[in-house]
Amino acid sequence: MSTYVVRYGETISDVCMNATGNIANWSAILDANGYDDWTPALTAGDVLTIPDGVVTDLNTLRQLAEYPANNASIPGVYDKIIVIFDILNNNWILSTGAWNDAAIWIDTSAWID
Repeated sequence: MSTYVVRYGETISDVCMNATGNIANWSAILDANGYDDWTPALTAGDVLTIPDGVVTDLNTLRQLAEYPANNASIPGVYDKIIVIFDILNNNWILSTGAWNDAAIWIDTSAWID
């Protein structure tokens, strides 16, 4: 058995993920700590027992160790977001609300009547 110290704002699902990397360990962790409620009120500093034999996901634990886990950068994603905003800003139909035969379509081809 191991232990896990609850951090501020964590719920039992956070404990499951941060301690084992697997949400499926919910019941085992609740049982090991004597909780009869599926959503116990946890307080920062509580020490919970993580029972032996629970399924751990080392890849998830490794990813969660990087802060902030939910903002992991994907190469080139910011460049793609900028391109999307440029397209939206330069879309003459959305910008003007009117047809403009001299304007350029998003795909850079000229409008043809």
